[in-house]
Amino acid sequence: MEQKKQAGILLVGFGNLSDFAKEAAHRFPDYKISFARSAAEGLKQIGLRRVLVQPAFLLTGIEYDKIRSEAKAFGDTTAVGHPLLPDNERIEKLADILEREYCGKTVLFIGHGTSHPAGEIYRKLYLALKKKSLTAFMGVLDGNPKLETALSEILHHSVNSILLVPLMMTAGKHVKEEITGDTEGSWRSLLEQQGIKTSCVDKGLLAYPPIREMIFASIEQSIYEGINK
Repeated sequence: MEQKKQAGILLVGFGNLSDFAKEAAHRFPDYKISFARSAAEGLKQIGLRRVLVQPAFLLTGIEYDKIRSEAKAFGDTTAVGHPLLPDNERIEKLADILEREYCGKTVLFIGHGTSHPAGEIYRKLYLALKKKSLTAFMGVLDGNPKLETALSEILHHSVNSILLVPLMMTAGKHVKEEITGDTEGSWRSLLEQQGIKTSCVDKGLLAYPPIREMIFASIEQSIYEGINK
């Protein structure tokens, strides 16, 4: 038990992670819990040698690679956990969660996107969602599928109203300004200019209890495989 008290879990991501960190502290009471925007910053602050760096990311990519590089500089007692969607099994789990949440609705899921090859995850998730009991569309802010592609598909299906759901871990600046905002260039405004009535979900993926459970299960696995060896 003393060994665990000398270990920590560092949550790394963008947006407000304080509530998630509080729940993590409750779930892992023998570990020091901290959060930061970068692994380098957080590892300096946490002050421990044995640390699991847990990315609050949807997928691997440029920022995930950066975390791995920064963690490596702190030695082999620092391990890096998985993002939310590291494999096909967890893509299906997320699709199941979103189906239960939005069953029977017409939904445009909007991710941040990436130029990294890991962006293929969005296509896989979209294919999984299309098999569920909801009418799903997908778009991302950076990369593919672009807004124009999503809008073309929505118009092709003669959609009159749609729910905008962010596929981002927290509902920060991107959600409030680029997706659900009232500004002329937001996704919401562009859809409404096409005569499509919109409603918006103003929360990130960390606000869904089953998704947090997915991450906690991943943390438990990473602890077993990493910092407790």
